[in-house]
Amino acid sequence: MWLLLSLGVFVVCFVNSVNAICESPCSCKLINKKSTATCSNTNLKTIPRSLDPNSEELDLSHNLLTNLPDNVFRDVDLLNLQSIDLHANKIETIGEDAFRGVTNLRKLDLSDNRIATMRPATIPRWVLVLNLNGNPLKRLEPNSYLASPVLRQLFVERCEIDFIHPNALLETTGLQVISLRHNRLKHLNETVFKEQKQLVTLQLEGNPWDCDCSLRRFRDWYYKYDQGTVTCQSPNSLNGTVWKKLTSFDFVCK
Repeated sequence: MWLLLSLGVFVVCFVNSVNAICESPCSCKLINKKSTATCSNTNLKTIPRSLDPNSEELDLSHNLLTNLPDNVFRDVDLLNLQSIDLHANKIETIGEDAFRGVTNLRKLDLSDNRIATMRPATIPRWVLVLNLNGNPLKRLEPNSYLASPVLRQLFVERCEIDFIHPNALLETTGLQVISLRHNRLKHLNETVFKEQKQLVTLQLEGNPWDCDCSLRRFRDWYYKYDQGTVTCQSPNSLNGTVWKKLTSFDFVCK
C-alpha cells in the first residue's frame, strides 16, 4: 500500500512538473511516444521560454513569428528537438546560426512563410525532411542552404521557382523525394539531378512547361519517374497534353 501511494504521489508530481514548465498558451504531452510541445495558433511573436527542455517535437505553426535570430533555440533551452513545425508564420529572415545546437533535428517545416533567401549554412546538415513550400524562393542556386548529404525529402512547391542551376543540388546526394510542383518552370536540365543516385520520386506537376525541343532531353530522362500527371502548357497545340502520351518527336522547335 505504501508503495502504491508513493507511486501515485510520484505520478502527480511528474504531471505537475510538466505542466509547470509548459505554461499557457502551449501544452505539453506525449504524442506517439514523443514529448511534444504544441503552441499552434496562439498569436506568438517569439518562441516561449517556458517549454520542457526535453521536448522532442515543437509545433509553432500558425503564429506571428517574423524572424528566427541566431541561437534562438539554444537561448530557450530547446536543444533536444527532433521536429520543428513553423508552418504558416510570417518569417522573412533566419539567422545562419538559428538552429545551432539542435543536433537531433531531423524534420523542419518552414512552409508558407515569407522566406526569399537563406545563407548557405542555415539548414542543419543532419535534417532529413525539409519543407519549404509556399515561400517566394524564385531560384535555386549552387552553394546555397541545400548542402546536406543526408537530406532525404525536399519539398519546394508553390515557391515561384523559374530557374534551377545545374549545380543547385550537387551536395544533396541522398535525396529520395523531391517535389517541385506548382512553380514557374518552363524548362529544366537533367544535370540538376545528376548526383541523385537514390532518387525515387520527382514531382513536377503544375508548372507551365514549354514542350519544345529544348525540353526534349529532360522529358526523355524524366520518363522513368513520370506517373502520367505532368502536362504541357505550350505550345498551344500541346496545351494540357500529358507528357507520357507524347513521343520525343513531339518536342519540336519552330
